[in-house]
Amino acid sequence: MIALSVVAAHVCLIAAHARRDRSLWWKSALALLAVAALLAPFLQLGRSQATIQLGWIPKPDGWALISIWWDVCASGACAGALLTLALLARSPRRTPLLLCAAWAVLPTMLVWLASQGDISYFRSVYLLFTVPAWALLAGAGLSAVCRSKRAAAALLAALAVLTLFDQRQVRQPFDHDGPIFQPPLDYRAAAEVIRKHHRPGDAAVYDREHAWKLDAGIQYYLPRDLTMRDVFLQSSPRQVNEFSAIDCPVPERCLKGEQRIWLLAHGADPDPLNAINQGQASALRHDYQQSWTQPVTGMTVTLLVRNDQR
Repeated sequence: MIALSVVAAHVCLIAAHARRDRSLWWKSALALLAVAALLAPFLQLGRSQATIQLGWIPKPDGWALISIWWDVCASGACAGALLTLALLARSPRRTPLLLCAAWAVLPTMLVWLASQGDISYFRSVYLLFTVPAWALLAGAGLSAVCRSKRAAAALLAALAVLTLFDQRQVRQPFDHDGPIFQPPLDYRAAAEVIRKHHRPGDAAVYDREHAWKLDAGIQYYLPRDLTMRDVFLQSSPRQVNEFSAIDCPVPERCLKGEQRIWLLAHGADPDPLNAINQGQASALRHDYQQSWTQPVTGMTVTLLVRNDQR
């Protein structure tokens, strides 16, 4: 939805060409109206889910228009070089520059303005579609600044050296998680613990109250043939067309006599049951006890066994 703001750049391109062919105005208007009619249901559905999915994003201030490019590029040095070279862009062919400039700037401004209302859309990952435009402008700027290919290669090599640390850092484990996960969650390590000790018939309980997508993250790293019943899951996000799952309203009724349950809880509480929904914790305490616990980064993996199996 947010990437549709790139249409503003196309409008600028149409305006540039319409000076020579005025029929472009009504032809383009008809095309855009047809597309808008087709997209209207999709936009309405997306808007209805925006509060759930985007309600946590803060409203951007004026400084965010500049600081967001550090996140987009994952490097302050890279962002500074990219924007500086883009500002130096020159070309005898003005139309391509106009298109790239509009593509780079207008969507960003439109998303920023739209984010001043009750819902903010201003997040770096949603603006990645403008990066090709900035890269093309930076290439034009590099060509304008450097009079030879050797000078351009030297400047690019210097930039590569300056951003080497950032490039390596962003590829470290958990570095891409950003502020959503504090501390980061090592889904892979938790899944490996389960894989090593899993038995057929095991079930799982996921801390969906305090950890973002903990269930999906761990399931992603589990072998495809290793499946466990999600004990307290009533409806998955796909089933209810929402971003989050719905748990059983009465946890006791969701237990099916499983002999072993894997508890995946956020944090490192000595008693992992303290970290989950207390209604679920109460149901588990009645029939299960901890067999053993292993902490991994950001979460705790605990094996619960029925009292009659200890």
